[in-house]
Amino acid sequence: MKARKMLGLLMIMALGASCQRDHLYYASSNTATVLVEPDWSVSGLHPNGVSVYAFREDDGALYKRFPPVSADKQCCVRLPEGDFTLVVMNDSPQEFGGSMVFTGEENLATFKALGLKDETRSKGGEYCIVEPDTLAVSVVRGVHVTPEQIDYYYDMPQTGQAEVPALEVRTAPKSVISQVNITAHVKGLKYARGTMMCYMRGVAAGHCLGLEENTREQAAQAFVLNNRKFDEGSDTDGTVRSSFLSWGLVGDGNTDSRYYL
Repeated sequence: MKARKMLGLLMIMALGASCQRDHLYYASSNTATVLVEPDWSVSGLHPNGVSVYAFREDDGALYKRFPPVSADKQCCVRLPEGDFTLVVMNDSPQEFGGSMVFTGEENLATFKALGLKDETRSKGGEYCIVEPDTLAVSVVRGVHVTPEQIDYYYDMPQTGQAEVPALEVRTAPKSVISQVNITAHVKGLKYARGTMMCYMRGVAAGHCLGLEENTREQAAQAFVLNNRKFDEGSDTDGTVRSSFLSWGLVGDGNTDSRYYL
């Protein structure tokens, strides 16, 4: 009897030793980790951070606006299976609050950055906007996430664990802001007193980020001609100059331009 009990105990122990226990943690985030690597050398910027918007490619609807990431850290976003268009820009919309506002972000076709109204100089029916800060943007189309790229965790991920990207996106944002250089030749410059407020009319009121072109809406920008220089050999005639940042020409897709007037 004792032999039978011993034999049964040995069989149970052998059975337990031969079978491995099933792993208890299986999970999927239903998203893939996408590493976005912006190259700022084209724009010449050294931004504080990076902002990424993801739009669905089939209908242009916004999937998500991801929180800004510091420029000195890896910019990883998480996307589900499907096709997406990414809009990558410097800094965050809040940091541009003094010069522009972002509207229509619910769809790629309506996503715009518009210059803020200059309340102090919009007089007599003149709609003026303030000088914009430098905004650099790139649009990355055709970002394709497959089922095989979806993150799957065999072990529970640790807090602060580095993400392993399933997809890498390299892009070079370009400035959508232009520099305007104005030179006025003035006879009798020595007799001119003070500075003159001037208006440049017909400039674009902003930029359509998804369409990659300036808006069709027009505005004006006020500027002061105050950089004086007399012509060589003359003590009366000379030039007055001014330089400022602008959205550029209406409907223009040639970003980061310089205009000389």
